[in-house]
Amino acid sequence: MNKQITICLTSLIITLLSFSLSAQQNKYVINRGDVLDVRVMEHPEFSIEKIYVLPDGTLQYPGFGSIVVAGMTTKELKDTIETALEKYVVNPIATIFIRDIKKQTINIFGYVN
Repeated sequence: MNKQITICLTSLIITLLSFSLSAQQNKYVINRGDVLDVRVMEHPEFSIEKIYVLPDGTLQYPGFGSIVVAGMTTKELKDTIETALEKYVVNPIATIFIRDIKKQTINIFGYVN
């Protein structure tokens, strides 16, 4: 019985590790129509909630203007915002939250096998 538990636990650990590695490699890419929250630690004046990615792939960030974000990962956007904030804040720490993901729809007309 102990051997079966050990095998099950080993299998579970391997599965969790592979899931963790695949999650790190498959980072979310921001798309048009997504809704984001940007939070800057200890600087609520630079934090924004419910900011929409516009149809042209940009978002309007007060003080910095238009930033092209469609196709970026959340880490790339975080780095971009932190770099822009370095003019105003010492060692800025930003966090990007995906509040709403635009749903992808596919319409199929006609007969489908």
